[in-house]
Amino acid sequence: MHLRNPGRRFSEMHDQIELTSIQYWDEWWATCPLGVVSASDPAYGKEGWFLRFMDRECGSLQGKSVIEVGGAMSYRLLALARFRGVVPTVVDYSSLGLDKTRELFALHGIAVNCIQADMYEISGCYDLVTH
Repeated sequence: MHLRNPGRRFSEMHDQIELTSIQYWDEWWATCPLGVVSASDPAYGKEGWFLRFMDRECGSLQGKSVIEVGGAMSYRLLALARFRGVVPTVVDYSSLGLDKTRELFALHGIAVNCIQADMYEISGCYDLVTH
């Protein structure tokens, strides 16, 4: 069974179906509490598994521009900004998700650039793109 027609371009398929709606994500983000990430957190702390992996795979990211696509309330990007000094940007199409992102980063004293857009509509130059 073929799940997609290999002759069709992905962008054409994207125009025909919306996998999730803004309303879905706004409802999701409305239920998500903000959390403080301690420096000793085993996942997202200064020496947590996520940052050790990023250090190993990417080297130093100090001062680099990093964008997370679909990144509302991203603890991964928060960890990169807080403990590795990246310049964080989040793109998401949920305005509520971006509001919560601003709150999360402010809670940790970190500035974040938030872009409300579909990931297919953004442009720019970044050192690292994540999801």
